[in-house]
Amino acid sequence: MGFISINTADIAVGTLEYNGSAYVAGSQISVSDISKLIFKPTNIGKASFIVTAFADDEAKTDCGYATLNMEVIYPAASDIKLSTNQDKVLKLSSSQFVDACNKTVGGTFDYISFDSMPSNGKIYIDYVSSTNKGTAVEAGKEYSKADLDKMSFVPNSGYFGKFTIPYKGYNTAGDVFTGKVEITVAEKVFVIDKIKYSLYVNTLVDFNADDFE
Repeated sequence: MGFISINTADIAVGTLEYNGSAYVAGSQISVSDISKLIFKPTNIGKASFIVTAFADDEAKTDCGYATLNMEVIYPAASDIKLSTNQDKVLKLSSSQFVDACNKTVGGTFDYISFDSMPSNGKIYIDYVSSTNKGTAVEAGKEYSKADLDKMSFVPNSGYFGKFTIPYKGYNTAGDVFTGKVEITVAEKVFVIDKIKYSLYVNTLVDFNADDFE
């Protein structure tokens, strides 16, 4: 094999460049120059390229085909892990989202949007109490650093367990990253006072039901 050509029809997730210029679909490239071919992603999604191989002879004989599959995804940040206790309100902070932005795409943090809302509780902005809940946070809306610093997660009454909330983050340059907020709600533990009895060796003790109420 001495040369290849690529069919780039209907590629919506990016562009191919060869030697610094836009690649012309179907044009032949020497195998020794493949390192000069680059793909620049522009959107998330999947793409398939049909690659045709040609022999290294005078006629450049067609000698086979292959499919090059490519998937473009957003870079993913590490999970943001938060915890609270059963029936306790959890205060959120922008600092962890800003840190996720810095470590994943860099630049200046702009905003996030949640992909979905949890079924195990609700997130509010300016939550004060059960009678003054503030504004409910919604999936798909943009929330700035200032908004995040005013958010609180309120677990459903009696709920305990672990779940995640997926989100997308953006910097001011428009770069996108994905992430998840993992929230653990610990079960409430009831502490019972110690019940003490004193007795001699080989002496029976009568338990009092009132001590266990």
